[in-house]
Amino acid sequence: MKQSAPKHLQEQFRLGREYLVVAGSQAFLAESATVAGKDGFDHFVAIYLPSVWKSFQTLAEGKSQFRKAEVAKAAGVSPSTIDAWNLRGIIQPSIRKSAGAGGRPQLFSISDCFAAALCGCLRRQGVSIEVAGKAALYVSQGDVAGVSQ
Repeated sequence: MKQSAPKHLQEQFRLGREYLVVAGSQAFLAESATVAGKDGFDHFVAIYLPSVWKSFQTLAEGKSQFRKAEVAKAAGVSPSTIDAWNLRGIIQPSIRKSAGAGGRPQLFSISDCFAAALCGCLRRQGVSIEVAGKAALYVSQGDVAGVSQ
């Protein structure tokens, strides 16, 4: 069973804001016409979110909880990269933290996993890990605090 995009994203899509735009240290949702007119920026990345969500849902296979290896696969990175992002506070498991060596494995929510997928996509486009992480959390959770700083 495929899940719908989070409600805050559905609302943005309904308003025509379907692109995540990252320019410098700024990240925001925009309409296609806005993306086409990004004057003043030497370099910007625009990602069409409905397409990313659809691809993500194929990988997610209807799950709502993910282990680290599954999050890494969705992000297109190694599990050790997920560990590094976790240590830096960029992508962290919201369902279950690790119980240490031999303990129960970390469990990530669908929002955590989608954030990791977006972060991986942005990193492959050359966006810094700090900005990619903030932008990914902004989109996956609707948290705009600190994204444009």
